[in-house]
Amino acid sequence: MVNNVKDELIWIDNLRAIATIGVILLHISGPLTYQFGVVPSSWWWVGNIVNSAVRSSVPIFLMISGTLLLPKNDDLKTFLKKRLVRILIPFSFWAFIHVVMNLALKIKEGEVKNLNESLNCIADKIIGGIAFHYWYIYMIIGIYLFLPIIGKWIRNSDEKEIRYFLVLWVTVSLLSQTVISKFLYFSQITYYFSGSLGFVVLGYYLDKYLPIVKSKRTSLLLSLLLTTMLVFTAIGTFVLSKQSNNAVQTLYAYFTPNVMVATVCIYLLFRSNTQKNGISRVVLHFISKYSYGIYLSHILVLTILSFAKIDSMFIHPIIGISVAAFLCISISAGIVYVINKLPLGKHISG
Repeated sequence: MVNNVKDELIWIDNLRAIATIGVILLHISGPLTYQFGVVPSSWWWVGNIVNSAVRSSVPIFLMISGTLLLPKNDDLKTFLKKRLVRILIPFSFWAFIHVVMNLALKIKEGEVKNLNESLNCIADKIIGGIAFHYWYIYMIIGIYLFLPIIGKWIRNSDEKEIRYFLVLWVTVSLLSQTVISKFLYFSQITYYFSGSLGFVVLGYYLDKYLPIVKSKRTSLLLSLLLTTMLVFTAIGTFVLSKQSNNAVQTLYAYFTPNVMVATVCIYLLFRSNTQKNGISRVVLHFISKYSYGIYLSHILVLTILSFAKIDSMFIHPIIGISVAAFLCISISAGIVYVINKLPLGKHISG
């Protein structure tokens, strides 16, 4: 049994770990889904099913942030010091590793031959965002800068006012998936009720105002609804791709109704389950504890694994994805754990 997590937070601990695993599975299986009509159909379907199943991972991270942070009434200085600094220092460390590794590879391949080219390589990497998955870090930094303001609003609002925001956010998100979004000034009308911030508010709202699911019947209905959304995503992606004879990933988007509904179902199901014992609980706690460092470092690990020809397609994807995911999670978590044990390591490991 894991004793260092409060009982009321165990479900969030489990949910964060599952979301971390989901992101890694997404990045491993993602390249396969672009190979529609290129790889064998059974291979593509494995990638499609895995991708469909884990598309809620990023929204779940955002909902967890809303659940944990929006109720806190920290003053501005305390909030920024506690939250923003804890993001920026590990991010800077792993960004530096990415830049150095990229430069080393370019030198080895003969693409960089002198100091001037080295400086240009470093500048290009930084301007280009350093790593493709770091878009989430830039986004969360922006959200965290805004959270002290939105937090004060939400703590002084009643359920009706928060629900008003969420209804507008959901409506805008759904409309953005239709032909209406092509209207010239649509983005100007909907700008303030769109984007990832809605998931943060949604996490706060569901935890504060919805009762914990206790009946087996409700859990079963949520599970069936979740399954329906995942099946719809997978089959819908196949149909759209078949029609265009090319990979179409429209239904993978975070603001599609299928992904949004699936995200809410996963959140509510985990919220009603506070499993405290067993080996799986120990593993999930370990992954959750080092989840930020795992996220920051896992693409580096996947890159190294790809050099060793270990990816989703080095063998049948059922095995390839499983092996790559296990190795990536194990190695990433192990690296972060070791760094965390070094002097000052806990401040940079994530």
